[in-house]
Amino acid sequence: MMHAMDKTQIETVLNLLVNKRELTPREWAEDVALGVGVFAIGCVYLLWGGGSLVPYDDAFREYTGIQVYVFSYVSFFYLAVMSLVLMMRRITPWPVFLVVMGVYLMARYQMEGQEFVVLAPCLALFTIAEERNRWEVITASIIAFIAVIIMATPGSSLVFSAYTKLMVLAYFAVAVFMGISVHSYRRYRNEAEQRQEEAAAIREMDAQKAVEAERVRIARELHDITAHSLSAIGIQAAAAERMVDRDPELAKESIRIIRDTSKSSLDEIRAMIGVLRGEGEPAENRPTHGTEHLGELVQYLESAGISVTCDQSHYRREAVPLYIDVAVFGIAREAVTNIVKHAHAKHVDITLHATEDLVTLMVVDDGQGMGGSYAHNASFYDDPTLHVGGGGHGLQGMAERTNLLGGGFGAYDVKGGGFAVVVRLPFREKETAGHGEES
Repeated sequence: MMHAMDKTQIETVLNLLVNKRELTPREWAEDVALGVGVFAIGCVYLLWGGGSLVPYDDAFREYTGIQVYVFSYVSFFYLAVMSLVLMMRRITPWPVFLVVMGVYLMARYQMEGQEFVVLAPCLALFTIAEERNRWEVITASIIAFIAVIIMATPGSSLVFSAYTKLMVLAYFAVAVFMGISVHSYRRYRNEAEQRQEEAAAIREMDAQKAVEAERVRIARELHDITAHSLSAIGIQAAAAERMVDRDPELAKESIRIIRDTSKSSLDEIRAMIGVLRGEGEPAENRPTHGTEHLGELVQYLESAGISVTCDQSHYRREAVPLYIDVAVFGIAREAVTNIVKHAHAKHVDITLHATEDLVTLMVVDDGQGMGGSYAHNASFYDDPTLHVGGGGHGLQGMAERTNLLGGGFGAYDVKGGGFAVVVRLPFREKETAGHGEES
């Protein structure tokens, strides 16, 4: 346990002394250039602007009590040490700060309080404020304040001493403020970049979900196409089998219908599977058939011996969004397929109606019904001529597709016999542009 505590304490000290970051070549070059620049400025200050120039003013020297001091090359040594240490400021900010501040105090005492370049201590304090946390900045500021209080000042004038110390404190305060500002800006920038990355990841996930949802929809379309086509092929094959001996021409017609149906279905399936291909693979994206092919459903029903009434007089296809039109046709095809397979109906009424913002599809047969119910959002399409009927997997698929588009779906037994499928799909805008080209 003692060993673990020692290890933790060592890690804490190392974290305090050394920054956990790697400098880029550009940052190293900046710090080296900064150290060289501080040394050059300090040399100019010592030769022309600091230490020995002011004391040669006799009136000022007499007022402040400052004695003439001719500094030696030791001052340049102190300056060189501070400048060299500054090159490591972002790797070891605390050791650099303590060394620079200590050398600064020693230089002032060595020069009998004469003013020494304060740029290096300011940069060391700025680095603490820029790189470290709030409590460390407060600690460094207190140390800098104490250093200013105890540092040597030239002469015996208390006013001049106070003025000198206030000026140095002002420089340190500016350094701390600038360091905190840079730290805050860097943190804000990092948080903004992180939010952008998270937003990009969310957009990518949403896009992936949209692709997956579209592929599920296409899979349902494939189910509709396959069920419709195989049912039609089965009916025509049975008719050809019955007529091959009695009426060869009629049998040939059934075989021709089988051939055309299989070819058309194969083309549609190829187009849809093309959309489901992976990235980088060629894909066909021709849209699924819309209500312009409703006549094919009528022919399909009639070929099964079922009479049909199809009313589209109040439906303008060009005013309805393409995705709604395609969905309506897919639902109608599924309903017709169910009628041929299960209803034993003799007559079917198909009604397609559209207003400015709503499409309504009704498929009603006079078959045996289903003896149950299946409804989504029943209040959406309340119809007194219908009552509760039955449901199956085909109805679930139609209901799910309707629900995805924000519509209402119902499947009911009709009073007096038969079954009805009712679909209402709302839309908010007219997507007429390019409708004819896509379809």
